[in-house]
Amino acid sequence: MKKSGRKSRIFGAYYGSDIIAFIEVMNSGENFACEDSSMMNICGAYCLHEHRSKDVYRNLLNFLILTLKSEGYTRLGVDFKSFNPTASGFWLKYFTAYTNSVVRRIDDGVFN
Repeated sequence: MKKSGRKSRIFGAYYGSDIIAFIEVMNSGENFACEDSSMMNICGAYCLHEHRSKDVYRNLLNFLILTLKSEGYTRLGVDFKSFNPTASGFWLKYFTAYTNSVVRRIDDGVFN
């Protein structure tokens, strides 16, 4: 499956004809550490809440890893927002952090 305007691949998990989870991967990532021809980067991911405790996503991630490994990729990265406790809890179970960044939202009213 291809998203318009992006050079990405999407792997999906289905329940019947319904998509219940997906992972989108691309060659490029969020920073210079991701720019390696032997690496793919997860740039989109979601699983419907009612399927999160059923190993659907873990199995989809395993399928993705096996597929990429068979294609010669040796590393897989993911960028997630650490202030999202669900994302942090999931990704840090399966990945080792290799970069950290901090973002500050600037309140438009701060200068009034």
